[in-house]
This record gives sequence, structure tokens and C-alpha cells, in this order.
Amino acid sequence: MVTGILVLSGLPNNSQAIRDKLIAAFDLIERTDPHALHQAKLRFRRILVADLAGEDAKYLSLSHTCLVDAEHVSDKPAWRVAMSLVHQLSHARLIALGIPYNTRFKARVESVCVDREISFAALAGVLEKEFLAAAVELEESFFSSRRRRKRQRTALVRNGLPRFLVRFPGLVFD
Repeated sequence: MVTGILVLSGLPNNSQAIRDKLIAAFDLIERTDPHALHQAKLRFRRILVADLAGEDAKYLSLSHTCLVDAEHVSDKPAWRVAMSLVHQLSHARLIALGIPYNTRFKARVESVCVDREISFAALAGVLEKEFLAAAVELEESFFSSRRRRKRQRTALVRNGLPRFLVRFPGLVFD
């Protein structure tokens, strides 16, 4: 449990380091925006740390689960992990309000989530240089289907799938 939210890991190694990073991220959220922490406790029944094949985090509305990429948590500073959690919390809040996440609304939903993430970073007092680097990662084209498929293919190859299999259409789903 981290701040009252069940944390599960689908990966055996580095679990304590990942747990510590999540605790630091939630501590930052609590200091910066206590209301966001309260919302996280309401919206996230669990956090599952796993290999997300090229995505930093993802919200599963049916199970109220926030999936977080183990490599993202391990490699990024706590403030960046906190930004990802705030982003996924925005998805959870929008879904709870009845706003669907589909092709028609995807760009608008991502825009709202990124704006919330940026607002959080500003409140947290993230250094300007670090903040700008994170904002570049969040450019709108990052969320395009083509870019997502490319990240997924790269992750599949990194995890041992032969390159020739990655090229088959339909292997990586939208």
C-alpha cells in the first residue's frame, strides 16, 4: 500500500526501489495538490507496475487501475512520475464525468490531461529546464496512433521479439 492505494508489481526485480519512487511521487502530490491525492485515493483502487511496452502509464477504467511502466518509474525522477500519475488521474476524472476516450475525443482528452500535468508541474515548482524537457515529451504528436505503435514496436524488440515478427500488420494493436 502506498498512501492507501494497493500497489502490485508484475515484475520481480527492483520492487523496493519502485515502491520508494512511488512513495516520493505521492508525497510530492500531497505537498503540491492535496485535492489530487484525495482524488487518487478515490479513483485508483490499485496501481499495477508492469512493462507497458512503450507507454509511461495508462488508466484502466473498468478496474479503476493505474498501470505504470516499471522502467518509467525506475528511470525518471519522482516529480516526473508524479506528473504521470496526475495525468492518469485526469483520465480517471474525465471518465467518471462520462467523457469517453475514443478517436473523436482523444486529442481533446489528452489536451486536458496534459494541461493538468503542466499545472501540477508549475505548482510543484519544477525547475524550468526540467519542466521544459518534460513538456517536449508531451507534445500532441506523441499521442498519435503512429507514434504509439512505433514505441510499442521498439519495446517489443527490446524485450526480445524478433524484428521480422514486429513488422507483421496487426501485431501491435491500437
